[in-house]
Parts: sequence; structure tokens; C-alpha cells
Amino acid sequence: MKQLITRIAVCAVLFGFSLSLAAQSVALVSPGVMRFNDPNYGVSFRYPAAWTFAQDEPFYIPLSISLAGDSSSQSRPRALVFAKSLPRVEAWPHTTFAGVGFGYDAHQVASADACRGLAHSGDNPDGKIDQTTIGGITYWHATSASAALGHGIEEDIYTTLAGNSAETCLRFDLAVQSVHVDGETPARALSPRETGIIHQSLHRVLSSVHIPAPTR
Repeated sequence: MKQLITRIAVCAVLFGFSLSLAAQSVALVSPGVMRFNDPNYGVSFRYPAAWTFAQDEPFYIPLSISLAGDSSSQSRPRALVFAKSLPRVEAWPHTTFAGVGFGYDAHQVASADACRGLAHSGDNPDGKIDQTTIGGITYWHATSASAALGHGIEEDIYTTLAGNSAETCLRFDLAVQSVHVDGETPARALSPRETGIIHQSLHRVLSSVHIPAPTR
């Protein structure tokens, strides 16, 4: 509970960096598609142009990567894109769906095992970690879910070592946000079709991630 309260307290986290100062860029690369590029780590990914590149944490419960490792202070993701609506998915207040977020950050680590451990979130420090390959990149993967005051978040967190560095761990956070506040007409649960569309939209972004090939 203490972690949840702290998590909410930093909801309005500000990303205190400038894309230009960090040598990062966001550009329209084809109709309806944006590309984020971070040359510092050789990371890029594509996302729908209808999504927003966030300067502020856009949801009531922030992503795990928006929090420092001890869940007591804010952190600074290198990128966070989000959408509060998706085609063919009814959003709140008609359903519990409040939006999706895709975040990315990088950490210096002492070992591959330390990178694996970063797949855990503060709300699920002992959860199961599996290994999977997506878009040619092998990731460690764990899930997390939490809720408070009528809001919820479900996350899939993926980590991998940067292709050109054994000391840099890249972390990607795929989040589904929900609202469970009863109104005059209670919001309905999402259908399996809608749930599938939501997860496909996030995994399409993850599948577009490109990092340098290993140098050794």
C-alpha cells in the first residue's frame, strides 16, 4: 500500500529533459507513423502518429519506469508515448479502458543478471521473469498490475542489454490503463476483441524497436 501511495504521489512527474539537448528526435516517417530515435544508445522505435509524445506523466498511475528503483522518487524515461483512445475500442466511461502507454529508459548495470532484474517493477519485485524474442531482440519479460482509488494499471516490462554495450540495460514498459469508478451507468468490461486490439497496438510498437547488433 505504501508503494501505491508513493506511486500516485509522483503521478505528475515531469520529464526534465529536452529532446534536442539529449540528441533525441521524433519525426514523421510515413503517413500515420512517427519514429523516435535515441542515438546515444542506438535505440529507435515507431509508433502511431495519433499517439502523443509525453512531457508530463499522462495518467493517474504512472508507469513503473517513471519511478526510481526504490519507488520513492521520480525518474526520467528517455521516451514515453501514449494514447487515451484506440480505433475499434470503446474508452471510459463506456468501458474501463483509459489508455495505453509505451515507455523506454536506459540504465548502467554491472551484469546481465542485473538487467534481467530490472524487468521487475516496484509493485511486483518477486514476480516471474521469462525470456522471449520479439523483432529479433531477446528480452527478459515480467508483468505487473496495481490499482488504487478507482484506477488501475497493467504492465509488461521488457529488458535487454544494448547491442554495443554489456553495461547498458534497455527497458521497455508497455502499460494498459483503466478506470473502475461507477457512474450512473457502470463502465462495462472490455471484450476479448477489444483486449486483443489494445495489446496488439502496444506490441506493434515493441516489435518496431531497433538496437545495434552486438559487437561481440
